[in-house]
Amino acid sequence: MAMIRKLLEGYGSFFALNQPLSKALILFCALLQPSSGLLGLLGGLGVLLAHRLLQFQAENERIEIVNGILFGMLVGSLYAPSALSAILTLAGALLVSLTGAFLADILRQARLPLLGLPYAIVSFMILPVAAWLNVPLAPLAQIYTLPLPLFLTSLLNPLGAIYFNGTPLGGLLVLTGFAVSSRYLALIAIAASFISYVYLSVLGISTSSTLFLIAQMNGVLTACVIGSLYAVPGRRSVIVALMAALITCTVALCLARLLWVFSLPALALPFVLVTYCCLVVFTARRGRTWACFWLSSPSLPETSLERILVAKVRGIDSGSIALRAPFAGSWQVYQGFEGDHTHRGQWRYALDFFQVQRERSFVDSGASLQDFHCFGKPVVSPAFGTVVSCRADLPDNRPGDVDTTNNWGNFILIRLDCGLYVMLAHLQRNSVRVQVNHRVHPGMMLAAVGNSGRSPQPHLHMHVQEDAVPGSVTVPFHLTAVLTQRGEDFVYALSAVPGEKDNLVVPTNNIALKRALRLTVGTRFDFDLVVGGSAPVGRSVEVKLDIYGQFRLETDSGASMGFTLNDDFLAVYNRVGPKDELLDGLMLSLGMTPLTEGRVRWNDLVPRRILPLGRIKHILVDLFHPFSPCAQSSFVRQWDNLQRVWLQTAEHKLGPWKIDSEVRLCEANGLLGFTMAEGGKTLMVATLKGVGMLEDNGIPATNRELPAQITPPRKVSAA
Repeated sequence: MAMIRKLLEGYGSFFALNQPLSKALILFCALLQPSSGLLGLLGGLGVLLAHRLLQFQAENERIEIVNGILFGMLVGSLYAPSALSAILTLAGALLVSLTGAFLADILRQARLPLLGLPYAIVSFMILPVAAWLNVPLAPLAQIYTLPLPLFLTSLLNPLGAIYFNGTPLGGLLVLTGFAVSSRYLALIAIAASFISYVYLSVLGISTSSTLFLIAQMNGVLTACVIGSLYAVPGRRSVIVALMAALITCTVALCLARLLWVFSLPALALPFVLVTYCCLVVFTARRGRTWACFWLSSPSLPETSLERILVAKVRGIDSGSIALRAPFAGSWQVYQGFEGDHTHRGQWRYALDFFQVQRERSFVDSGASLQDFHCFGKPVVSPAFGTVVSCRADLPDNRPGDVDTTNNWGNFILIRLDCGLYVMLAHLQRNSVRVQVNHRVHPGMMLAAVGNSGRSPQPHLHMHVQEDAVPGSVTVPFHLTAVLTQRGEDFVYALSAVPGEKDNLVVPTNNIALKRALRLTVGTRFDFDLVVGGSAPVGRSVEVKLDIYGQFRLETDSGASMGFTLNDDFLAVYNRVGPKDELLDGLMLSLGMTPLTEGRVRWNDLVPRRILPLGRIKHILVDLFHPFSPCAQSSFVRQWDNLQRVWLQTAEHKLGPWKIDSEVRLCEANGLLGFTMAEGGKTLMVATLKGVGMLEDNGIPATNRELPAQITPPRKVSAA
C-alpha cells in the first residue's frame, strides 16, 4: 500500500503539488492516453522495485520515481503496448535508479538537483535499443478536443505535453491541477506558455509541428521550476523565469537539430541544461543582488512566501541585518535612514541615538558635556563579532563644535560573523574597553557615548558597512527586540527601522513568564477541547525534538509545529500535518509571544490556511486573495489582576474576515488555555487540565493535574 501511495504521489511531486486533487487531475491527464499512462505507472513501479531490491536509501527516491514515470510514458507514447515495450520500460526503470544514484553523487558536489536528467539519459540509451529490436510503433493517439480558439489551444497543449498528453484537455487538467495547489504556479505556467508561443511564432516555427510543442513545453518546465520552486518568489524571479523560458526554447531548437542526426528527440534536456545554468550563474559570486535569490529548499511559492513573510516580521530578513540596540533604557532617534544631516548617499543606512527628557537632550544650560543626558552612558555590543579596528584618543568636542577632520571620532568597528561590519562612532575619549581581535557578544560593555568627531552634541552613531575601511558603503539593517512608543502604548518589534524622533526602549524580560513557558522535551500537556457547542474532548500536545534538532509541539493527531524559545520571545512556526483545531488554535493564540514586562502591543503574521473560517470562506479567500499567504495579526497583552494571569488577545484579519483569539498565561503554570471566536461567537475553547512527563529510559512517567482554582473558565456561545 505504501508503494502505491508513493507511486501516485509521484505525479505531483515534480512540482511539489501538495493537494490530492492536483495529483488526481494529473494522473487522469496521463491516463487519458492509456498506453503511455499505463506504462508510466509501470515505470514508476519499476523504480520503486529497484530501490527495494538494491536496498537504496530513499533520499532521491521521489524524484527518481518521477523520472521512471516519464520514461515509461515516453515508451508508451512511441511504441505499441506489448511484452517487449513493458520489458524495455522495466529495464529503463532500473537504469533510472542506477543513473540517478550515480548522478546524485556528482551533482551534489555542485549543489544541483537531479531534475529530469536521469530520464533524458536513460531515454537516449533505450530508444536506440528499441529501434534495433524493431519494437512496433504506437498507433496514432486519440485526440480529445475542446471547443477553444486556436490560440488558447496552443497555450494549453504544452502543459499537457509535460505528461505526454499534448492536447487542450490534457493542458486544462494540468493547469487546473497546478491552480488547486498553487495559483502562483498556474500563473507562471500560462505566462511562460504565452511568451514561448510568441517567441517561436516570431522565429517562424510551425505551430502545428512537434518541434514547436517540445520547445514550448521545455520553456514552460523551466519557468515553472525556476520561478515557482527554486527562486524566492517575487518580481525578479518571474522575470528570470520568463527569460529562461525563451532561452530554453532556443536551446531546444539547437538540440533538436543536433540530435536529429541520431534520430533522437530533445525530450526534457533543454529544460535541464538551462535550469542548471541558471542555478550555477545566479549566485552570490555575481554580486549582492543574487546573494539570496535561491531558496534553501524548493517548495511551492505560497509556502515559500508564507515562511519568508513570517520570518521577516520576526526579524529574519535576507535584505537586512538584525542588530540589538547598542544601549539600555529609553532613547530617541536623533537621525534616521536618509537623514537630512549626514545620512545621505553611501551612508544613508545609519541611525543616530540620543536621550531626551521633556523634548530636551540636556539639563541646565547645555554648555557642558555633562549636561547632556546620554553623555557617558554605556555602549554595548549589538551583535556577535570580532573587533577589527578601534580608536579612543580623540578629544570630545564642546557642545556645538565638530571635528571635520576625523568624521567618525572615536569608534569601534566589529566584523560580524556574516562578513559585514558594524560601526559604533562618536565615542567618549578613553572609554573604549576592547581591542582589535577581541570577541564581542550582544550586551557586552564596549565603551561610553561621547561627542568626538563630526558630532555637534553627544550621541551614538551606528551603521552596517560592506568593507573594513571606516566609512565604507552602508547596507540596510534593523533593530530587533525593542519597544517603540506609539502614544501611551509600547509596540514590541523584532524588525524595527525607526525614524527621526521615534522613542525606543530596550525591554525588561519577564523571567518568571519565560520559566513558566519552558517547554522541555518529553513534556505532555492535556487539554479539554470544546469546538462549537460540542462536548469536551480530551486532547494532548507533546514536546518533541526531531532528527534535525528542531523543537516541535505535536498533537495526538500527528499534526505538529516548530517553536523557538529564548530570553526574548516564544515563537511558533512551520505548521505541518493533518487538520487539527487544537494545534491551529495554539498557533494563532501564541504566534510570536514577547517575554517582556508590562502591557505591550505587537504585530505578527500567521498562515491563512490555519484560520478556522470553514470550507466556503476558505474558497472565498482563495478567490479574492489568491496571492496572500498570511493574515495580519494584532496582539496586545495586559495583566488581569482578578485572575492573576496575563491576558493575550489578538485579532487575525484577512480582507473582511476576522478571527479573535485570547490566551491566558500564568507566571506559575504557563499556558492555561485559549479561546477562538468569530463575530462574537465562540468557535473553540481549550482548557489545560494537566501536565505530565513521558516515560523514558530511567525516567518514570509523571502527571500533574492543575488545581481547579487556576483553571480558566470555559464558556461557549450558542452556535
